[in-house]
Amino acid sequence: MQSNTQIWRITFLYFAFGFTWIFVSDRILHLISPGAELALQTYKGWIYIFGTTLMLFLLLKASQKKLVISNNKIALKDRVIAQTEEEKKKLQNLSDELKEANEELQAFNYSVSHDLKSPLRVMQGYAEILNKKYKDKLPEEDAKLLENISASAKRMNILTGNLLKFSSSAKVEMQYEMVDMQKLFEDCINECKVLYPDANYKVNVFPVPATRADKGLMLQVVSNLVSNAFKYSAKTHRPNIEIGTVIDGKANVYYVKDNGTGFDPSFKRKLFEPFSRWHSNADYEGSGIGLAIAERIVNRHHGEIWAESKVGEGSTFYFSLPLNIN
Repeated sequence: MQSNTQIWRITFLYFAFGFTWIFVSDRILHLISPGAELALQTYKGWIYIFGTTLMLFLLLKASQKKLVISNNKIALKDRVIAQTEEEKKKLQNLSDELKEANEELQAFNYSVSHDLKSPLRVMQGYAEILNKKYKDKLPEEDAKLLENISASAKRMNILTGNLLKFSSSAKVEMQYEMVDMQKLFEDCINECKVLYPDANYKVNVFPVPATRADKGLMLQVVSNLVSNAFKYSAKTHRPNIEIGTVIDGKANVYYVKDNGTGFDPSFKRKLFEPFSRWHSNADYEGSGIGLAIAERIVNRHHGEIWAESKVGEGSTFYFSLPLNIN
Protein backbone atom coordinates (compact mmCIF):
# COMPACT_ATOMS: atom_id res chain seq x y z
CA MET A 1 0.00 0.00 0.00
CA GLN A 2 1.26 3.44 -0.92
CA SER A 3 2.15 5.62 2.05
CA ASN A 4 1.40 9.33 2.15
CA THR A 5 5.11 9.96 1.70
CA GLN A 6 5.16 7.89 -1.50
CA ILE A 7 2.10 9.69 -2.83
CA TRP A 8 3.67 13.08 -2.19
CA ARG A 9 6.95 11.91 -3.74
CA ILE A 10 5.26 10.64 -6.94
CA THR A 11 3.20 13.83 -7.21
CA PHE A 12 6.24 16.04 -6.64
CA LEU A 13 8.31 14.15 -9.23
CA TYR A 14 5.57 14.50 -11.83
CA PHE A 15 5.15 18.21 -11.09
CA ALA A 16 8.90 18.87 -11.05
CA PHE A 17 9.43 17.04 -14.32
CA GLY A 18 6.56 18.87 -16.08
CA PHE A 19 7.54 22.28 -14.68
CA THR A 20 11.18 21.77 -15.67
CA TRP A 21 10.28 20.58 -19.14
CA ILE A 22 8.14 23.65 -19.84
CA PHE A 23 10.73 26.01 -18.36
CA VAL A 24 13.62 24.50 -20.34
CA SER A 25 11.52 24.41 -23.54
CA ASP A 26 10.65 28.10 -23.05
CA ARG A 27 14.33 28.99 -22.57
CA ILE A 28 15.39 27.00 -25.64
CA LEU A 29 12.68 28.56 -27.81
CA HIS A 30 13.75 32.02 -26.61
CA LEU A 31 17.30 31.18 -27.71
CA ILE A 32 16.06 29.94 -31.07
CA SER A 33 13.56 32.77 -31.67
CA PRO A 34 14.52 35.85 -29.61
CA GLY A 35 11.64 38.20 -28.98
CA ALA A 36 8.91 35.65 -29.76
CA GLU A 37 5.68 35.92 -27.76
CA LEU A 38 5.93 32.72 -25.74
CA ALA A 39 4.89 33.80 -22.26
CA LEU A 40 1.18 32.99 -22.69
CA GLN A 41 1.90 29.46 -23.92
CA THR A 42 4.34 28.95 -21.07
CA TYR A 43 1.78 30.05 -18.47
CA LYS A 44 -0.82 27.77 -20.05
CA GLY A 45 1.66 24.91 -19.84
CA TRP A 46 2.31 25.54 -16.17
CA ILE A 47 -1.43 25.72 -15.47
CA TYR A 48 -1.85 22.38 -17.28
CA ILE A 49 0.93 20.77 -15.25
CA PHE A 50 -0.52 22.13 -11.99
CA GLY A 51 -3.98 20.83 -12.88
CA THR A 52 -2.80 17.36 -13.88
CA THR A 53 -0.59 17.21 -10.77
CA LEU A 54 -3.63 17.90 -8.59
CA MET A 55 -5.62 15.25 -10.47
CA LEU A 56 -2.80 12.70 -10.04
CA PHE A 57 -2.62 13.44 -6.29
CA LEU A 58 -6.36 12.99 -5.86
CA LEU A 59 -6.35 9.76 -7.87
CA LEU A 60 -3.49 8.32 -5.81
CA LYS A 61 -5.28 9.23 -2.58
CA ALA A 62 -8.43 7.56 -3.89
CA SER A 63 -6.39 4.46 -4.76
CA GLN A 64 -4.91 4.40 -1.25
CA LYS A 65 -8.38 4.64 0.28
CA LYS A 66 -9.68 1.75 -1.84
CA LEU A 67 -6.73 -0.41 -0.85
CA VAL A 68 -7.38 0.27 2.84
CA ILE A 69 -11.03 -0.72 2.37
CA SER A 70 -10.00 -3.90 0.56
CA ASN A 71 -7.53 -4.89 3.29
CA ASN A 72 -10.17 -4.30 5.97
CA LYS A 73 -12.61 -6.52 4.13
CA ILE A 74 -10.05 -9.30 3.82
CA ALA A 75 -9.37 -9.11 7.57
CA LEU A 76 -13.10 -9.28 8.25
CA LYS A 77 -13.40 -12.33 6.01
CA ASP A 78 -10.74 -14.15 8.06
CA ARG A 79 -12.67 -13.49 11.30
CA VAL A 80 -16.07 -14.75 10.18
CA ILE A 81 -15.05 -17.72 7.99
CA ALA A 82 -15.94 -20.32 10.66
CA GLN A 83 -19.31 -18.89 11.75
CA THR A 84 -22.94 -19.89 10.95
CA GLU A 85 -24.57 -20.23 7.53
CA GLU A 86 -26.12 -16.81 7.89
CA GLU A 87 -22.71 -15.33 8.64
CA LYS A 88 -21.22 -17.22 5.68
CA LYS A 89 -23.85 -15.61 3.47
CA LYS A 90 -22.80 -12.19 4.73
CA LEU A 91 -19.20 -13.16 4.08
CA GLN A 92 -20.08 -14.04 0.48
CA ASN A 93 -21.62 -10.61 0.05
CA LEU A 94 -18.45 -9.00 1.37
CA SER A 95 -16.41 -11.16 -0.97
CA ASP A 96 -18.47 -9.95 -3.93
CA GLU A 97 -17.93 -6.36 -2.86
CA LEU A 98 -14.19 -6.99 -2.56
CA LYS A 99 -14.09 -8.46 -6.07
CA GLU A 100 -15.89 -5.41 -7.39
CA ALA A 101 -13.49 -3.09 -5.54
CA ASN A 102 -10.49 -4.95 -6.99
CA GLU A 103 -11.92 -4.73 -10.49
CA GLU A 104 -12.47 -0.99 -10.03
CA LEU A 105 -8.92 -0.62 -8.74
CA GLN A 106 -7.50 -2.47 -11.74
CA ALA A 107 -9.56 -0.29 -14.06
CA PHE A 108 -8.30 2.77 -12.20
CA ASN A 109 -4.66 1.68 -12.55
CA TYR A 110 -5.20 1.03 -16.25
CA SER A 111 -6.82 4.44 -16.71
CA VAL A 112 -4.03 6.31 -14.89
CA SER A 113 -1.31 4.55 -16.89
CA HIS A 114 -3.16 5.08 -20.18
CA ASP A 115 -3.91 8.76 -19.55
CA LEU A 116 -0.31 9.50 -18.61
CA LYS A 117 1.00 8.09 -21.89
CA SER A 118 -0.59 10.79 -24.05
CA PRO A 119 1.19 13.85 -22.57
CA LEU A 120 4.40 11.83 -22.34
CA ARG A 121 4.27 11.01 -26.05
CA VAL A 122 3.71 14.69 -26.82
CA MET A 123 6.63 15.74 -24.63
CA GLN A 124 8.91 13.14 -26.17
CA GLY A 125 7.83 14.05 -29.71
CA TYR A 126 8.42 17.78 -29.28
CA ALA A 127 11.78 17.19 -27.62
CA GLU A 128 12.91 14.91 -30.45
CA ILE A 129 11.78 17.42 -33.09
CA LEU A 130 13.70 20.23 -31.40
CA ASN A 131 16.71 17.99 -30.93
CA LYS A 132 16.76 16.94 -34.59
CA LYS A 133 16.18 20.47 -35.90
CA TYR A 134 18.37 22.58 -33.62
CA LYS A 135 20.93 20.24 -32.03
CA ASP A 136 23.83 21.66 -34.04
CA LYS A 137 22.72 25.24 -33.47
CA LEU A 138 22.36 25.13 -29.68
CA PRO A 139 25.08 25.52 -27.08
CA GLU A 140 26.37 22.16 -25.85
CA GLU A 141 24.75 22.54 -22.42
CA ASP A 142 21.31 23.33 -23.90
CA ALA A 143 21.59 20.45 -26.37
CA LYS A 144 22.37 18.13 -23.46
CA LEU A 145 19.32 19.35 -21.55
CA LEU A 146 17.16 18.64 -24.58
CA GLU A 147 18.56 15.12 -24.87
CA ASN A 148 17.87 14.53 -21.16
CA ILE A 149 14.26 15.65 -21.58
CA SER A 150 13.77 13.28 -24.51
CA ALA A 151 15.42 10.35 -22.70
CA SER A 152 13.41 10.91 -19.50
CA ALA A 153 10.12 11.14 -21.39
CA LYS A 154 10.98 7.97 -23.33
CA ARG A 155 11.79 6.02 -20.15
CA MET A 156 8.65 7.25 -18.38
CA ASN A 157 6.62 6.25 -21.45
CA ILE A 158 8.10 2.74 -21.27
CA LEU A 159 7.27 2.48 -17.56
CA THR A 160 3.63 3.49 -18.09
CA GLY A 161 3.42 1.01 -20.96
CA ASN A 162 4.67 -1.74 -18.68
CA LEU A 163 2.09 -0.72 -16.08
CA LEU A 164 -0.59 -1.20 -18.73
CA LYS A 165 0.76 -4.69 -19.49
CA PHE A 166 0.79 -5.55 -15.80
CA SER A 167 -2.79 -4.35 -15.38
CA SER A 168 -4.08 -6.11 -18.50
CA SER A 169 -2.45 -9.44 -17.56
CA ALA A 170 -5.12 -9.86 -14.88
CA LYS A 171 -8.04 -8.91 -17.13
CA VAL A 172 -7.41 -11.05 -20.23
CA GLU A 173 -10.03 -13.80 -20.51
CA MET A 174 -8.37 -17.21 -20.34
CA GLN A 175 -8.54 -19.31 -23.53
CA TYR A 176 -7.40 -22.82 -22.61
CA GLU A 177 -5.93 -25.16 -25.24
CA MET A 178 -3.15 -27.73 -25.52
CA VAL A 179 0.06 -25.70 -25.84
CA ASP A 180 3.21 -27.10 -27.44
CA MET A 181 5.69 -25.84 -24.83
CA GLN A 182 8.64 -27.32 -26.75
CA LYS A 183 7.86 -25.07 -29.71
CA LEU A 184 7.31 -22.01 -27.48
CA PHE A 185 10.73 -22.42 -25.91
CA GLU A 186 12.48 -23.07 -29.24
CA ASP A 187 10.83 -20.07 -30.94
CA CYS A 188 11.84 -17.76 -28.09
CA ILE A 189 15.42 -19.11 -28.19
CA ASN A 190 15.69 -18.44 -31.94
CA GLU A 191 14.44 -14.88 -31.46
CA CYS A 192 16.95 -14.23 -28.66
CA LYS A 193 19.85 -15.58 -30.73
CA VAL A 194 19.12 -12.87 -33.30
CA LEU A 195 19.34 -10.22 -30.57
CA TYR A 196 22.73 -11.49 -29.35
CA PRO A 197 24.59 -12.46 -32.56
CA ASP A 198 28.06 -11.94 -31.06
CA ALA A 199 27.60 -14.21 -28.04
CA ASN A 200 28.49 -17.86 -28.51
CA TYR A 201 25.58 -19.38 -26.59
CA LYS A 202 25.36 -23.06 -25.81
CA VAL A 203 21.67 -23.89 -25.44
CA ASN A 204 20.41 -27.30 -24.36
CA VAL A 205 16.66 -27.86 -24.66
CA PHE A 206 15.52 -31.18 -23.23
CA PRO A 207 12.11 -32.57 -24.27
CA VAL A 208 9.32 -30.79 -22.42
CA PRO A 209 5.66 -31.87 -22.38
CA ALA A 210 2.71 -29.94 -23.73
CA THR A 211 0.28 -28.46 -21.24
CA ARG A 212 -3.25 -27.15 -21.14
CA ALA A 213 -3.01 -23.35 -20.81
CA ASP A 214 -3.69 -20.01 -22.45
CA LYS A 215 -1.16 -19.95 -25.30
CA GLY A 216 -0.82 -16.16 -25.54
CA LEU A 217 -0.26 -15.70 -21.83
CA MET A 218 2.11 -18.68 -21.62
CA LEU A 219 4.16 -17.18 -24.45
CA GLN A 220 4.72 -14.09 -22.26
CA VAL A 221 6.04 -16.27 -19.42
CA VAL A 222 8.38 -18.30 -21.62
CA SER A 223 9.59 -15.24 -23.53
CA ASN A 224 10.39 -13.37 -20.32
CA LEU A 225 12.34 -16.22 -18.73
CA VAL A 226 14.29 -17.12 -21.89
CA SER A 227 15.14 -13.49 -22.72
CA ASN A 228 16.31 -12.94 -19.14
CA ALA A 229 18.57 -16.00 -19.37
CA PHE A 230 20.13 -14.62 -22.56
CA LYS A 231 20.45 -11.09 -21.20
CA TYR A 232 22.04 -11.94 -17.86
CA SER A 233 24.48 -14.48 -19.30
CA ALA A 234 25.51 -12.37 -22.31
CA LYS A 235 28.62 -11.07 -20.55
CA THR A 236 29.74 -14.56 -19.47
CA HIS A 237 32.79 -15.99 -21.25
CA ARG A 238 30.91 -19.12 -22.30
CA PRO A 239 27.16 -18.49 -21.87
CA ASN A 240 25.26 -21.69 -21.21
CA ILE A 241 21.47 -22.04 -21.05
CA GLU A 242 19.51 -25.16 -20.19
CA ILE A 243 15.77 -25.72 -20.48
CA GLY A 244 13.89 -28.76 -19.22
CA THR A 245 11.10 -30.05 -17.01
CA VAL A 246 10.37 -32.24 -14.00
CA ILE A 247 7.07 -34.12 -13.69
CA ASP A 248 6.11 -34.65 -10.08
CA GLY A 249 2.75 -36.41 -10.58
CA LYS A 250 0.60 -33.34 -10.00
CA ALA A 251 2.26 -30.70 -12.17
CA ASN A 252 4.73 -30.07 -14.95
CA VAL A 253 7.64 -28.11 -13.52
CA TYR A 254 9.48 -26.23 -16.27
CA TYR A 255 12.85 -24.60 -15.66
CA VAL A 256 15.20 -22.16 -17.42
CA LYS A 257 18.79 -22.26 -16.17
CA ASP A 258 21.71 -19.98 -17.07
CA ASN A 259 25.30 -19.41 -15.91
CA GLY A 260 25.06 -15.62 -15.86
CA THR A 261 25.50 -13.02 -13.14
CA GLY A 262 22.91 -14.44 -10.74
CA PHE A 263 21.56 -12.60 -7.70
CA ASP A 264 21.62 -12.74 -3.91
CA PRO A 265 19.24 -15.52 -2.67
CA SER A 266 17.82 -13.14 -0.05
CA PHE A 267 16.41 -11.06 -2.91
CA LYS A 268 14.50 -13.85 -4.67
CA ARG A 269 11.01 -12.92 -3.43
CA LYS A 270 11.45 -9.26 -4.37
CA LEU A 271 12.28 -10.35 -7.93
CA PHE A 272 8.57 -10.81 -8.58
CA GLU A 273 7.53 -7.39 -7.24
CA PRO A 274 6.80 -4.75 -9.90
CA PHE A 275 9.80 -2.48 -10.64
CA SER A 276 12.03 -4.37 -8.19
CA ARG A 277 15.43 -5.22 -9.71
CA TRP A 278 18.68 -6.69 -8.37
CA HIS A 279 20.82 -5.29 -11.19
CA SER A 280 21.08 -1.60 -12.03
CA ASN A 281 19.65 -0.24 -15.27
CA ALA A 282 23.15 0.89 -16.23
CA ASP A 283 24.37 -2.73 -16.21
CA TYR A 284 21.30 -4.43 -17.65
CA GLU A 285 18.46 -2.52 -19.25
CA GLY A 286 14.97 -3.31 -18.02
CA SER A 287 11.96 -2.03 -16.10
CA GLY A 288 11.47 -4.80 -13.51
CA ILE A 289 7.91 -5.62 -14.58
CA GLY A 290 8.45 -8.82 -16.63
CA LEU A 291 8.75 -11.25 -13.73
CA ALA A 292 5.77 -9.66 -11.97
CA ILE A 293 3.68 -10.28 -15.10
CA ALA A 294 5.02 -13.86 -15.33
CA GLU A 295 4.05 -14.56 -11.72
CA ARG A 296 0.56 -13.17 -12.22
CA ILE A 297 0.03 -15.32 -15.34
CA VAL A 298 1.32 -18.51 -13.67
CA ASN A 299 -0.87 -17.85 -10.63
CA ARG A 300 -3.89 -17.46 -12.90
CA HIS A 301 -3.09 -20.96 -14.18
CA HIS A 302 -3.08 -22.17 -10.54
CA GLY A 303 0.67 -22.75 -10.67
CA GLU A 304 3.73 -21.39 -8.92
CA ILE A 305 6.92 -19.62 -10.00
CA TRP A 306 10.19 -19.32 -8.06
CA ALA A 307 13.93 -18.87 -8.54
CA GLU A 308 17.23 -20.19 -7.20
CA SER A 309 20.53 -18.37 -7.61
CA LYS A 310 23.87 -17.25 -6.22
CA VAL A 311 25.80 -14.15 -7.18
CA GLY A 312 28.14 -14.96 -10.05
CA GLU A 313 26.88 -18.54 -10.40
CA GLY A 314 23.84 -18.09 -12.62
CA SER A 315 20.12 -18.53 -11.96
CA THR A 316 17.42 -21.13 -12.39
CA PHE A 317 13.79 -20.07 -12.76
CA TYR A 318 11.02 -22.65 -12.25
CA PHE A 319 7.32 -22.49 -12.92
CA SER A 320 4.75 -25.23 -12.37
CA LEU A 321 1.47 -25.90 -14.19
CA PRO A 322 -1.02 -28.44 -12.74
CA LEU A 323 -1.63 -31.53 -14.87
CA ASN A 324 -5.39 -31.37 -14.32
CA ILE A 325 -5.83 -27.64 -15.00
CA ASN A 326 -9.25 -26.65 -16.35
